[in-house]
Amino acid sequence: MSSSSESESNPSTSPRRLHSHSPTPKSSTLFRDSGSGSAQESSSLSRFSSPKRSSLGEKNHPRTRRKVVRFWRRRRVKVILGVLGLVGLFLLTDWWMLSRLHDAGRGVKRRSSIVKSSLVSVQGGVKKFNKGKRPQIHSRMLALAAHALADGQNKPEPKGLWDEPVVPASVWRPCADQRKWEPSEGNNGYILVTANGGINQQRVAVCNAVVIARFLNATLVVPKFLYSSVWRDASQFGDIYQEEHFLNYLAPDIRMVKELPMELQSLDLEAIGSVVTDVDIMKESKLSFYWKNILPILLQKRVVHFVGFGNRLAFDPIPFELQRLRCRCNFHALRFIPKIQETGALLLKRMRQNARRSGPLDHYLVGPFVESTMKGNKNRSAKSSRYLALHLRFEIDMVAHSLCNFGGGGEEMQELEAYREIHFPALTHLKKTTKLPSPEELRADGQCPLTPEETALMLVALGFNRKTHLFLAGSQIYGGRSRLAALTTLYPNLVTKESLLSSSEIQPFMNFTSQEYPSPIRELNPKDWPDRWENLSIFKYHNILWNKCEIVSLLTPREAGRPQTTHTLYNFHFGPSLEHQVALFQVALFRCSPVLNESTNDNYPNPIRESNLKDRPDRWKNFSSLSTTPQSLVESMWDLLAALDFIACTAADAFAITDSGSQFSSLISGYRIYYGGGRLPTIRPNKRRLASIFLKNSSIEWSMFEKRVRKAVRQTKMIHRRPISRSVYRNPRCKECMCMKG
Repeated sequence: MSSSSESESNPSTSPRRLHSHSPTPKSSTLFRDSGSGSAQESSSLSRFSSPKRSSLGEKNHPRTRRKVVRFWRRRRVKVILGVLGLVGLFLLTDWWMLSRLHDAGRGVKRRSSIVKSSLVSVQGGVKKFNKGKRPQIHSRMLALAAHALADGQNKPEPKGLWDEPVVPASVWRPCADQRKWEPSEGNNGYILVTANGGINQQRVAVCNAVVIARFLNATLVVPKFLYSSVWRDASQFGDIYQEEHFLNYLAPDIRMVKELPMELQSLDLEAIGSVVTDVDIMKESKLSFYWKNILPILLQKRVVHFVGFGNRLAFDPIPFELQRLRCRCNFHALRFIPKIQETGALLLKRMRQNARRSGPLDHYLVGPFVESTMKGNKNRSAKSSRYLALHLRFEIDMVAHSLCNFGGGGEEMQELEAYREIHFPALTHLKKTTKLPSPEELRADGQCPLTPEETALMLVALGFNRKTHLFLAGSQIYGGRSRLAALTTLYPNLVTKESLLSSSEIQPFMNFTSQEYPSPIRELNPKDWPDRWENLSIFKYHNILWNKCEIVSLLTPREAGRPQTTHTLYNFHFGPSLEHQVALFQVALFRCSPVLNESTNDNYPNPIRESNLKDRPDRWKNFSSLSTTPQSLVESMWDLLAALDFIACTAADAFAITDSGSQFSSLISGYRIYYGGGRLPTIRPNKRRLASIFLKNSSIEWSMFEKRVRKAVRQTKMIHRRPISRSVYRNPRCKECMCMKG
C-alpha cells in the first residue's frame, strides 16, 4: 500500500519501474526514510548495467519514430530540390554558351577569312616563286604559320620577346673611354694602311692598325680603303667617318697625320720592301709577330704599308690598355659623317613613327640629329612603333660558298656552280679533288644559311605578330623578290632603306654604275657580254700595265692543270677566264701605281689613289668608253649604304641575325651590348638546333615546332663574359671594354 502510494507520489520513478523486468525487492524499514534516494540510485545503476536495453527502448518509443520519419522526409526534399537546381543551372549555362557561340560566329568568320587570305597570299607567293622552276620548301609549315599569325593577332606577345635578361645585362656599363697612359710620341716611323673589304672589314682593320701603331710607337697615317671590285665602292675614310673627330679623339693615345711627309711620298715602297700584304701576315697574328718582323722594317725604312690587313691581329693575349684602345677606337672614335647621320635619323623617324623620345643608342649613332627623330609626331596619344631589324645573310656569294641546296633543283645547282667557278676557284678545285660533306650533312650540322622561308618560320614561332614592323638590312637577296615572297606575305610591314627613303634622299648614297657596263664581280657571267667588255677597252689598259710593269703572263699551265702566277705580291692563282684576268687587273693597278704615276701614260687613272679622282677628271677622258661614266664609277658608295643599314639595325628595338659568323652582325650586336644597357636584345639562332627542327617539317605539329624554336633561341640569350680569344667587337663584356656596376 505504501509502495503504491509512493510510486504515485513520485512519478519520476514509475517509468523506471515499469521498464524493469525483475520485481523490486521489498525495502527494509531501515531504508524507508530514504526511499526516493534509493530509487534514483537503482535507476542510475540500471543505466550502467544495461545500456543496450535502454537505447532499444528509446528507439521503439513512438515519439522517436515520428522524429526520425520527419528528418528523412526533410532530407529527401532537400536532395530533390538540389538536383532540380543543378539541372536548371546546367540548362542555363548551356543556353548562355550557345548564345555566346552564336554571337561569336561573326568573329570566327572574320578570323577564318584572314587565315584564308593569308593562305591565298602565301600560295600567290609560292606561284611567283615557282615561275623560276624553283620548288617551294616548307610549304606545309608556312601554311601553319599563316594560321598561327591569324589566330594570334589579338593575343599578347610572349613575355620577354623584346627584352634581354635585364638584371645580368644591365650591370655592365661602357668604360673604354678611360685612359691610364701618356700619349705616344710615334717616333719609330710611319704606318700606312689600305684596308680591303666592305665597311665592316675596314672598320676592324682601322682599329687594329691603331693598336699596332701604339704598340710599335709609330705614327699612323689616316687609313685608306682599297677599291673593291666586289663592292664597287671607291669611297674613302673621310667619305664615311668624321676624320677630324677621329684624329682629335685618339690624339691622347697615338700620333696621327693625314699624309706622309714630303720626303717619304716619293719613295717606291714596294721596291724598298716596305709593303706588307695579308699573304705576309698570318690571320690573327700575335703582337710578338709585329715586334719581331714589322718593327725592324719600320726602323730601317721609316715607313710600312699594310695592304688588306683583314683580321691580322689576335684578340688574346694582348695587354689590358691596348685591348681597351681597340674598344675605344671602335665604340668612340669612329663616327659617321653628318650626311649619313642625317639620313640615318630620317630612317629611325620613319621606322618608329609616333616615338616621343629617342632610343638609347640614337645619340651615339646620329649625333646632333637625334632630335629630328622625334619631330613631326603630333599624335601624342598614339603608341610608338617598335621594330625588328633583320640581317638576312642570303646573298649569292654566301649561298654559293656554303655548298648547300636551297630547293632550286638542277637549275639552281648549275647557277651556283658557275658562280663558284668564277668567284671561288679554289673551292671549285677542292670540290673536284676532295670528298666534301654532302649538302644534307652540311645542313644537319648547321652550316647552311637560313633561307627567307626558314627565317619567317622562326619569327612566327618566336611570337612576333603579323603587325610587327621589320627592317631588312641589305637588299641583294639571292632569288630577288620571289625568294622573299613568303617573308613579305607573313610580315607585310617589311621595309628596306630603299623603300623608306625617296629617290632624292637616297641619291647621294646610290651606286650609279651604268648597267651597260657590268661590274667585274657580278651575278651574271661576263662571258655572256663580250661586246660590252670590248667596249671597256680594259685589256688595252691591261697590256699597258703588263708592258710597263714587266709582269709576265700568268696563264702558264702548272703540272696539276691549274694556271700559275709569278706575281709575288699577292701570290694568287688566276685562271684563263675573263673574270680572273679582271681580278688580276685590279691587283696590277696597285702593284704598278708608282710606275704609272711616273710614266708617259699618266692619263690612265689609278683607283688606289693618293688624292681624290674627282679632282682629276682629265685622267678618265682617255679611258675609252668609260669617259661617259667616270663620275659614276668613282661615286659607287656601297659602304655609305651599309652605314645606313648599320644605324637602322643598331638602333632597333630587337635585332635578329641568321648567320652568327657575319662581321656586319657581329659589329652591330657588339655596339648594342656596349651602349644598350641590357635593353636591346639580339636574336642569334642556333642553326644546328634549328636544322634538326626543320628536318621534321613534314610531320611536326605547330605547337611542338613553336616550343622547340623558342627553346633553341632562348638559350642564345644567356649573358656571359667574352670568352678567351673571341672578338671584343662582337662581345665587349670584358674588363678591358666594360666595367661592372657596384
